[in-house]
Amino acid sequence: MTRFTDRVRSLGGLAIVCHPWVPIPGTKWDFGYDYAGMDAIELWNGPWTLDDNHCVEHWHSLLVAGQFIPGVGSSDSHGVNQPVGLAQTIVRAPALSAPAVIAAVKAGHSWLAESSAVGLTFTASVGDRSASCGDRLAVGPETVVDVVLDVTGVPGAWPRSSARPARWPARSVTGTVPCVSRRRCPPDWHRSCGRRYAASTAPRCSTRSRASPDWRWWH
Repeated sequence: MTRFTDRVRSLGGLAIVCHPWVPIPGTKWDFGYDYAGMDAIELWNGPWTLDDNHCVEHWHSLLVAGQFIPGVGSSDSHGVNQPVGLAQTIVRAPALSAPAVIAAVKAGHSWLAESSAVGLTFTASVGDRSASCGDRLAVGPETVVDVVLDVTGVPGAWPRSSARPARWPARSVTGTVPCVSRRRCPPDWHRSCGRRYAASTAPRCSTRSRASPDWRWWH
């Protein structure tokens, strides 16, 4: 495996684990679920299915344990019934160039969506310091962190946290009010963010709450 990943990197690319939990022999990942030596994991492959859900849950368990590996999404289209762009990776990069995009993905400065119609901004801040997808925000165990999520293009969706509580105590509102939360986080808090298909039936929401330290955002 190493000679292949080294070859990819020597050409300026990234070594990415693709659909690691797909239940097909010879297609799923068989090289260890710590993903050692890999640059990123494909968390969402094509239309959302149970293996994508399991992949995200396992990835989140690694994140909570202190291992951060950037996530990507792709359509992996094999036919006309599989639309290109479902899913896709949106990258926060300083320029529209291959090196800039690759560096941003490797740093975790990205999130996933089901289409280009989805827009997302995510910010965690303490005082005059702030962080977004893939950044680090060093705080104390009792520090209250202000978290703001603003999503467009997903009418009828609820914000949802992967950690307890599983669902924010949100209220349904109209207009363009973002989701807001105040939570306590551990030192050197590291998280990335993304979006997965689904949720229930409410437009936008606003919430302010506290939750357990092992928290990250996954919408």
